[in-house]
Amino acid sequence: MAADILAILVTTVASEATFSAGTRVIDSYHASLHPDTVQVLLCAGDWCRKLHGISKKVKLEQLKEDVRTEIRATASNPAQQLQLIDAIQRLGVEYHFQEEINHALRKMHEKHQNWENIDHIYTAALYFRILRQEGFRVSSGLVNDVPGILALYEATHLRLHGDDILDHALAFSSNHLQSISNKLNSPLDELWKEVDFERKLPFARDRIVEGYFWIVGVYFEPEYGLARKILSKVIAMETVIADVYDAYGTYKELEIFTEAIERWDVGCIKQLPDYKKICYQTLLDVFVEIEQVMAKKRRSYRSYYAKEAI
Repeated sequence: MAADILAILVTTVASEATFSAGTRVIDSYHASLHPDTVQVLLCAGDWCRKLHGISKKVKLEQLKEDVRTEIRATASNPAQQLQLIDAIQRLGVEYHFQEEINHALRKMHEKHQNWENIDHIYTAALYFRILRQEGFRVSSGLVNDVPGILALYEATHLRLHGDDILDHALAFSSNHLQSISNKLNSPLDELWKEVDFERKLPFARDRIVEGYFWIVGVYFEPEYGLARKILSKVIAMETVIADVYDAYGTYKELEIFTEAIERWDVGCIKQLPDYKKICYQTLLDVFVEIEQVMAKKRRSYRSYYAKEAI
């Protein structure tokens, strides 16, 4: 193989002496190759090709066909195909297989319109770079590798003093996980977003996720999904009420608020300050929802005990 690529010296005469007709190694005037020298080089090339029993052109075409076959064979494995295309491009021989590469990338782009569907950072990075490089329109959104980003986030909490790269990794993973969570359509988030607690009650803590994990520790079986949802909302409301009592409300306001909760009457809402009206109305709405769900299951009596617990 080396003989097909590398030039073989068929003479021990220095190249400077061959190209220079003067007594000095480098001269202002250089002569052309002597016809005898050219003939010797051509004969040496023929001898090498005959020695290997195959012409260089035929061997090259066979190798090119092997690569084309490999590109087609990896069509069912996008990650492997991308790595192969990347290797071909880095070797600088892409121009031999431009048609095959374009066809493979076109098929890949049709199947994976959004690279966020690729759950592997290395593969997604290859997909984005190669397709963008070849002129395909690819979204610039980050890879949706939630397990990988979450694992990175957890690993960063074991960083030591001087692990600057892990500080950057923590910021990166935190921001990305936050962006993912904002896109999730969770029924638990609906309570917080519909009421707009973040704007109307800025002093209240958003502990929806934390409350949900508390309940998961108790009702972890799949059949208790409804119980987890209901209790998570109840805990969220209890957290808001606790913040009203501990951090925001005045003594007089809290007396009125306590009486309204004990009476459990929507008519009491007129006596409350504006921010407490929001909290009180939401509390009533949550328990109305619980009553409706329990009524469908013929267990309406349970809502009574839930109110007594509040």
